[in-house]
Amino acid sequence: SNEQPTAQPTRPILESTIGRFSLTKDEVCREDGKPSIYYFGYSGCPHCKWNHLIIQAVAKKFPTQIVFHDNMDKLDKLAAGDGEILNKYQEIHGGSVPFLAFGCKYVRVGSGENPQESDGGKTEEDKNLTAIICKLTNSQPGKICSSVKDLIEQVK
Repeated sequence: SNEQPTAQPTRPILESTIGRFSLTKDEVCREDGKPSIYYFGYSGCPHCKWNHLIIQAVAKKFPTQIVFHDNMDKLDKLAAGDGEILNKYQEIHGGSVPFLAFGCKYVRVGSGENPQESDGGKTEEDKNLTAIICKLTNSQPGKICSSVKDLIEQVK
């Protein structure tokens, strides 16, 4: 038969940085001058649940430096701005969760789990998420960001 194979949608090729995050070409998105951090997932997804606890803990380290949009279990009722972010990066995530968008500059589909690590990668994930947020906050707060200084330098 002469049937043509169905083309799979191609995801844009993005430069990668630490923690399996990719770099977008976008300017950093901010609210009230603070980088906007977005998390999308749902509790029926084990990878989302694993990542959600870590992102919540990391976001708490930056109480006045970021605006955290926690969209766990809100995929069907997103606030307008959050829906725009999810739609903006549709080509990247293709509907998959967990999806993280840090300041619209760093994005990742999937969790930071690492079965090779003794704690499943929780410590590594915590450090990677912290370092990327520190990159967006110009290493503020200093007491948090100084602990991941070596990683911040690796963030593109």
